Amino acid sequence: MSDLTFIEKTKLEKLFQMGGGYVLDFSNRTLAEFAVESTVRDIYDAKYDYASGSKANRLRAFWTQEPNYLLGKLIHDLLDCCRPAAGDPDQDRLFEECERIARRLQQSAPVEALDAIQPRAASEASKSSRGPYVTLSRGTNRRQVSTGCTPSSRS
Repeated sequence: MSDLTFIEKTKLEKLFQMGGGYVLDFSNRTLAEFAVESTVRDIYDAKYDYASGSKANRLRAFWTQEPNYLLGKLIHDLLDCCRPAAGDPDQDRLFEECERIARRLQQSAPVEALDAIQPRAASEASKSSRGPYVTLSRGTNRRQVSTGCTPSSRS
C-alpha cells in the first residue's frame, strides 16, 4: 500500500545492503524483534512471505503491503542502525536521501477511525477549559486522543 518509487526502493536496498537476501546484519530473530518493536508487526507473518522468504524479500513485501506512515517509521528506525561513519560523502548522501524518504512517508499518515472524531456541542465545549473542541466517540476500541493542552499551558 505504500507509494515507494522504484528509485526510492533502489536507494533503500543499497543502504540496507539487501542484495544477498539480508538486511544489514540482522538475524531472523533480531529482524523479527526489531520489526515488532518498531511497527508492532510480525515481519515473519505469512503475509510477508514473498519469493524466497529471505529477510530482504520480507522487507520488500512489507514495503508493498503496509501504509506509508508505518513504512516510514520502520525505515526511520532502520536508519538509526546504519548511520554511516564520517568521511564517506557518497554514503552520507545516500543516507540523507533515505532520511528524506522516511520523512516523506511518515508525513502522509492517515487519520485512523476518522468517524470516531466528532465536534463537541457548544454547551459542552464552554464547560471545558481544555480545547480543542473534539471528543472521541464511545464504543471505539481506539486509544483516547491526547491534545497535550492543559489549563496551565494556556496563556
